[in-house]
Amino acid sequence: MRRITQSLVICSATIVGSLVVCAQDVDTSRSEMRAMIERYSADRAIQNRSAPVDFSAAHSARMKQFYGEWLASLDRANFDAMGQDGRIDYLLFKNQLEYELRQLDTRSKNFAETSAFLPFAQTIIDLEESRRRMESIDSAKAAATLARLEKQIDQSRKAVEADGARNVKKTVANRAAATADSLRNSLRAWFNFYNGYDPLFTWWTDAPYKATDKALQNYVTFLREKIVGL
Repeated sequence: MRRITQSLVICSATIVGSLVVCAQDVDTSRSEMRAMIERYSADRAIQNRSAPVDFSAAHSARMKQFYGEWLASLDRANFDAMGQDGRIDYLLFKNQLEYELRQLDTRSKNFAETSAFLPFAQTIIDLEESRRRMESIDSAKAAATLARLEKQIDQSRKAVEADGARNVKKTVANRAAATADSLRNSLRAWFNFYNGYDPLFTWWTDAPYKATDKALQNYVTFLREKIVGL
């Protein structure tokens, strides 16, 4: 898709517009941008490993700040003093950062459109982000949260069912199903992190987690088969 240097590959008319440059066209060893782009690649890898749930507000704010800071750093670079390779990498890198920012806005907009289908989403996001922050967990409270979550998911399915498929945009419902699937994966990651390692957690949450996971699975199937028509 793309090629900048050995550590960040950018080659795309979608990102670059009319400028299409591939690895064989540029000798990156002479690019003044190489060190900056390698630092960016390393920093972005760290961000992705430690980032909150992809479509959460915290993730969006964090990554917007990240890309904005790199754009500001790029603006301070002396473009006029660069050679041809450096200028090409500069333009590709800038277009990549701007593309990532646009993608964040698109994901946030899409998630907002599906919010009516997923009123329970924030509960799962909060659980997973709490785990990533390595906060201590109260197993009894976690079990109660899962029990409430199962009810919320069932109520959401019943509400959509009562509203009728004709009153729902299929494209939005399909995105809601995909997001619900992603939320299910996040909930599974949260549960598996503590399960077995903490016997008390397993004792409290095993049954309510399985019930909640099943409710999510059923909801995703319902959206795709009954609403979207797949």
